[in-house]
Formats: sequence, C-alpha cells, structure tokens
Amino acid sequence: MIWLLACGPPTLDITSDDTGEPVYDTADPGPDSGDTGEPSTWRADLEARRRIWLDDLARPIAECVGRTDSSHPVFRGCYDWHSSVHGNWALLALSRVTGELSYGAEADLAYIEREHEDLVQGALDHENPYGYAWFLVLAREREKQGETDLRAMADDVAAKLWDQMEARVDGMDPEYDNGSWALLNLWLWAQHTEDEAMAEAAERLTRDEIVPLDCPLSDDESVNGFFPPCAMRALLLAHVAPDALDVEVPDWEPVRPGNAHEGGLNFSRSWALLTLAESDDRYGELAMDHLVWHMDRPQYWEENYDAYSHWVPQFGVYALVTSIDGAP
Repeated sequence: MIWLLACGPPTLDITSDDTGEPVYDTADPGPDSGDTGEPSTWRADLEARRRIWLDDLARPIAECVGRTDSSHPVFRGCYDWHSSVHGNWALLALSRVTGELSYGAEADLAYIEREHEDLVQGALDHENPYGYAWFLVLAREREKQGETDLRAMADDVAAKLWDQMEARVDGMDPEYDNGSWALLNLWLWAQHTEDEAMAEAAERLTRDEIVPLDCPLSDDESVNGFFPPCAMRALLLAHVAPDALDVEVPDWEPVRPGNAHEGGLNFSRSWALLTLAESDDRYGELAMDHLVWHMDRPQYWEENYDAYSHWVPQFGVYALVTSIDGAP
C-alpha cells in the first residue's frame, strides 16, 4: 500500500482555543461545497510542515546515534539497543525522503558482522519482539537504498521473531510484546524478500490471533505505554487483512505524557491514523491534531534524553514517512 499526499499550496484554517492550542476547522463543508480539486486542509497542512518537522526531528536523532551509550558494536547510541536500531533507520529514511545525504551518512553500520555474531550467540534476546521488528524496518530501508549488507542478519532476526510469535502472540500489549507490530513487520519483510511461505504464515497468525480481538479504537483512550494496542491492530489489518478491518473514528484528544513511555503515543497513534486516512479524511485530521500538538512541545521529543529524546523523534519520523510511503 503506497500513497502520496497531494501537492499544492497550503490552505490553512487554524485558530487557537483559550489554552493556546491549535484548533483545526474540520467541519463538514456541506453538500454544496463541491470538489475544488484542492487537497484537504490536513493534507495541505502536512505537506507544508513535513520537511520542517523532519529536519527538526533529525537533530536529536543524529545526536543520539552518534553517542556511545552501550558496548554494542553498531547499535551503541540512543541509550539502548532497540532505540539505536530505529535511530539508524530514521537517519536512512530521512536521507531518502528529504534528499539530504548527510543524514544517511550519520548511520554507521560498518561492523554489522560483529552485531550479527552477538545475535547468533543470544546477546540481543531482550525487549523483543519490539527490537527485532524494528531491525526488519531498518533492513528494508537499507535495501531500498541499494545496500544488502543487513540481509544475513535480517534473515536470522526474522527467524527468531517468528519463533517468538509462534510461542506467544500478545495483541493487546502496549509496549515491547505487542504482537501486531511484530506480525506487521514479519509480513512486510516476507513481502520484501518474496517469501510467500512466511507471508502466508504471518497472515494466518494475524487472522487466528489478532482478527478475533474485540478492540475498538475507543479502547485506546487511556494507554499506559508507547503503543495503542487497538490502533496497532488496525495498522496491521490495514496491510495484512484489510477485509477484516472494521474501525470507527475515535474521539481522541492528543496525549499529554504522564510518564516516559507515553511520550510516543501521539506519534504511534498517527501511524495508524495516517494509514486509515487513505479511505477517510477524518483520520488524517485527527492525525494532524496529534502531530501538531506533539511537535509544538519539544520538551517531549527534543529534550530530556533519558525519557524522550533518545527514542521519541524516531516515532515522529515513522509517522511522517508513513504519510509518504504508506508503510516505511
């Protein structure tokens, strides 16, 4: 699923409420408005802001990837292994979608064979399936740019991730054990590598374990974690089992983080909302509410390294790349 935002001059209608928060005019224009051929307000606004946001998010990502926070051969910055993995992914993706090659140059993957050895020896079997799923996102991005140096490790990561999914699928976990995130990236990796057996197995497990869940998006109103389980389920189904997707437009307000992990919720909600917006602009309007709210508060993505800036900007980049690629 690949979709592109329509280009064109931004047509913004933004006011502020009495708290100073941006308020979008998302009212139904009525039956007499007609189709002007112009992009909807949220699409035009995102088109106008996206490059600025990407450059802003790149600053803390480049800083954290360049650090030495652990002893891992490659993924040693960004506080922990999995955050370094999606930090390196973000830099490569930023390079591709912005054309700014210096972003990709910040990603140093020279010692991937040593990292692969650690994987084989079981030294990376922690905070997964989350981290392994992100590695598959990184490997696909690397190959989009013509490099196959991560393929051998990615194949082993996929095998380990599949073993974890067969042993236990948790479609409701709001953090590292989220099965929807893992199955989505196993399926996307299988599509990328043309592994029909893995793709069919991932779809079968999705239908057996994730489709039956009673999980309306409204259930994600209050989530103590970085993944909204029902939105992640919707994101998975939109790609793997669209015929089973039955969602409503939730009455969400942007999340003011109450703890460190909630710092990613506005962005991860947007992953699903931007995907669903392909069929209904109301999801896109809600995604923009979340993106604007969070980007306007750098204390929740550019500041406080331990809590936010080592990982939240990558979630923001994933949302913005989703608005270009459909599935990064």
